[in-house]
Amino acid sequence: MEIKKHNMYTPGWLWDRREPTIHYAFFHSSKYWHPGYCPNYNGINDSILDYYSELVQYAPNMTIAKQACHYCQTRMAEPDAVYNIPIATRIEAKGYRKYRSPPGTEPEFWLGFVNTVGRGINTGPIISAGQSSIDTMLNAHGLYSPTGGIIKYGWSENFVPTYLNLFIYAWFWDAEIIYRAYDCLLAVNPYNPMGGGAGEYPPGDLPWVAKKWKIEQDLPSETVRITFWLRDDVYFHDGTKLTQKTSTTPCS
Repeated sequence: MEIKKHNMYTPGWLWDRREPTIHYAFFHSSKYWHPGYCPNYNGINDSILDYYSELVQYAPNMTIAKQACHYCQTRMAEPDAVYNIPIATRIEAKGYRKYRSPPGTEPEFWLGFVNTVGRGINTGPIISAGQSSIDTMLNAHGLYSPTGGIIKYGWSENFVPTYLNLFIYAWFWDAEIIYRAYDCLLAVNPYNPMGGGAGEYPPGDLPWVAKKWKIEQDLPSETVRITFWLRDDVYFHDGTKLTQKTSTTPCS
């Protein structure tokens, strides 16, 4: 894929994210470059798709974002703009053993698995990953062990994560580890991930590291500013307290 000497390809993307920004991230012409891997590796260069995907990415409000997302999907379905042909999909079914204890020992049931609507017991609620949940990891426990313990997680593929770096990872299995090591400002309600409640924007979001947030829109400039208020009881693994300064240090 990095050399780009292909006529057909079979990529693997997760299309069930709540955020419609995938139109810009994967199909905008600016996301193609050579040499090296790029998100738009089939080289889409379509002015109409560029226009509407930019509206999705930088929409000043939810109404425009939804309309632009619809036009992106419409454009990709038109006969003169066939860029992707869906040929297969797989259900992201997740299961777990009924008993926590090893075979041959006294049975101890698992309790506390979080079954995310439409996704299952493992995936969904962390907002930045879109697919990696820590709800079950934080909440699951044995019948006789209300806290602590070990969860053995079996992967479905013989795949070693490529980048365990929050800023450059590019695949599902990297995220499965990363988003169990990093927290996010917000989380997603596992029982109502798409939201719909009064005043929710984006829909379904819950406080996590941020205890509250405020969204302000400047209509003349069509810019949006989001202010987050951090919790005062969050610490890094080394005991350092999370503050506005320490939260931005890894990004600088």
